[in-house]
Amino acid sequence: MTNIEKQADEILALQSIFEQKFRLMNEDQYEILIEFDLSTSFTIKFDEKISTIQYLPPLSLIINYHDEYPSDDPPSFILSCFYFAKIDLEKLCQKIENFSFIPGEVCVYDWIELIKQEITNELIIRTSFEEQQNDPRALNGYTTENAKKIFQYLIDYNEKRQEEVFRNQLQSCSICTDIIPGIDCIRLHRCGHFYCCNCLNHYIRMTLENGKFGENLL
Repeated sequence: MTNIEKQADEILALQSIFEQKFRLMNEDQYEILIEFDLSTSFTIKFDEKISTIQYLPPLSLIINYHDEYPSDDPPSFILSCFYFAKIDLEKLCQKIENFSFIPGEVCVYDWIELIKQEITNELIIRTSFEEQQNDPRALNGYTTENAKKIFQYLIDYNEKRQEEVFRNQLQSCSICTDIIPGIDCIRLHRCGHFYCCNCLNHYIRMTLENGKFGENLL
C-alpha cells in the first residue's frame, strides 16, 4: 500500500472509533478530541482545595500528514488543553516524540492511548511553573493568574457532564422502583436522591394535605 492509501485507511478507522470526536480539517489534517477514562477516585487539586470528579474536558490532538508518513517518519502534531500547564503539555509532546515509531506502520491510535495513560488518578492545577521550552506543538497552557478559574471550571464541567449522563441513562425510581429515562426523573441535588415525577408529585400532594411538607421522602 502507498502512504496515501495507509493514511486514508487510518482516517477511516479513527473516524469509526471516535465518531463525533473526530473532525477532518482537510485531506491532510484532522483533530481528535481525546476523553480520559478517569478512575472513581480521580481528584483535582488547587492550593489547599481538593475536589473529586468523574469527567474532564477533552484534550485536542491535531494531526498533520506529510508525504513520508508512514513509510519513513511519523506525522506532525499539535496538542491543546487549557487545563494542562504549558510545561506539562511540553513533556507530553516529548513523550509522543520519543514513542517508538515503526516505519511503515500508522501510529496515531497508539499516540492517543499514550496520552490517555498520562491521566491516572490526580490532576494538580499548578500555581508555579518550571522553566518552559516554548514547544510550538504545545498550545493553551494556562497561567497562574487563571488557575483558580480553571479549577472551578473543571468542577462545573464535571457537574454538567454528570447531569447529562444521568439524563441519558435509565434510572430506577427510589420509591416505586420503576425503570425510567433519567430525563423523566427529578433529582434533588443537595442529597443526590431522585424520583420519578409521579412519585414526587404524589409525595408533595400528600405532605401538603397533611401539613408535613419537607419531611424525608423515605
